[in-house]
Amino acid sequence: MKRDFIQLAIAFFTLAVGGAAEELLPRLLSVGIPVLLSASAYFAVRRAPVAGMLFALAAGAAEDALCALPYAVSIAFFAAVAALMRGFKLPLACAAPAYVVYQLWLWIWLGQDLPGNIFARMFAALPVGAATLLAVHLVLSWVDGKAAVDEK
Repeated sequence: MKRDFIQLAIAFFTLAVGGAAEELLPRLLSVGIPVLLSASAYFAVRRAPVAGMLFALAAGAAEDALCALPYAVSIAFFAAVAALMRGFKLPLACAAPAYVVYQLWLWIWLGQDLPGNIFARMFAALPVGAATLLAVHLVLSWVDGKAAVDEK
């Protein structure tokens, strides 16, 4: 019970800080920093299946709200990434190309409303996504260790 409460508190804290970071950090070639997508991949790999999927749904909803996207655009993508990560038991590093695919996903749904050139966005998305994934993994692993999430 105590462990579940700690995981829930970390998830809420990650949603709040991740959303704030996505809004406040600068953009590179119109590409933002994918903190919530990286956190969704982390939770999909490191938490129970239901907890990982619920976090992905909440992170997708937060992304839609922060970016003023149409309803469920990010929710569907974040849930698909979490399901693929969990279902195929992929290592966390496999989530880095997901941000490139997310740029294409946004372009399909938003088209001309998306700022910047789609090819420049996709080109910038891989290094930005990989760096963010590494940073989020290191920070959340540290937080999990300090909170003793893996302790029985």
